[in-house]
Amino acid sequence: MTEDTEEMKEFIEKMNECGTRISEGRIAVDLPALCRLVGGNRETSAQVINLFCIMGKSNPAYFQGALSLASAYQIEFNDPTLVKIVHSQTRAAGAEEWLESIGILE
Repeated sequence: MTEDTEEMKEFIEKMNECGTRISEGRIAVDLPALCRLVGGNRETSAQVINLFCIMGKSNPAYFQGALSLASAYQIEFNDPTLVKIVHSQTRAAGAEEWLESIGILE
């Protein structure tokens, strides 16, 4: 594995620790913990968001993670760019209804 791949794998493992499954398709996110993770890993956060958007084209559940990360990124760095990209990718993949059904988009 490349160094970037290993960093992304470790980041995703830590990201998963920031969430608790509350029902099928729904995860409660510890936002302060996710923000701390993102704040300390700016470049890796952006890479994982990009990866999740690519994976979301075949499984829209990945957009849930991408949007959570992008929101934490916006909070930490006062930069809404990645949130806008995730929304755009969600629309392009036709996944808006799915995210609305689990309460992520309204």
